[in-house]
Amino acid sequence: IFEIKQKRQDWTDEDMKRFCDQSLQEYPPSRFHIHFSRLDFACNDVSDDGLQALVSMMHKTKWTVHTLHLCGNRIRSSSSIAELIGNQALAASPLHVLGLSHNELDVDAVLEILLAVISAKRSGGEACYPIDGEVPLFIRVEHNPYWRRDSSLLRRRLDNDLRDLGLNLTKSICLLKDSALKCRTG
Repeated sequence: IFEIKQKRQDWTDEDMKRFCDQSLQEYPPSRFHIHFSRLDFACNDVSDDGLQALVSMMHKTKWTVHTLHLCGNRIRSSSSIAELIGNQALAASPLHVLGLSHNELDVDAVLEILLAVISAKRSGGEACYPIDGEVPLFIRVEHNPYWRRDSSLLRRRLDNDLRDLGLNLTKSICLLKDSALKCRTG
């Protein structure tokens, strides 16, 4: 079981890029398959550039991760996260936990991430989530810029986009407002 814990280490994009470059040198692509139980880069100073370096390195090495914590950074864009979700679905090793709270995500970014989860497919074309028909991807996106003023806008847009896909919001996504609640869709 592999874990990397770099929470509160004042990592910048340059530190993330250095980590990725060193990983590629020490563990050349296709020679080592590593599945991380946890990658924790929370509470640092990583932006979209550092995140893209991480996702690119993981794609090149075909490494996968179960739990990814990126809370408390400066991430604005959703494209790298959507790419990671899709890559791991195709690799038959879906992401289980994704922490993105306390970043700089707006409504469009959160919407793209949620739609990437809903549309993630395994290599055979079947839906990746819920995993084994039962386990959802647990995503934390609270306390981003959209949170206080645009949560209802996100819900409306998500409801409309899901309806366009022939899906129902309450059957597709569990919105928890209390951590003591259990997620049950449908």
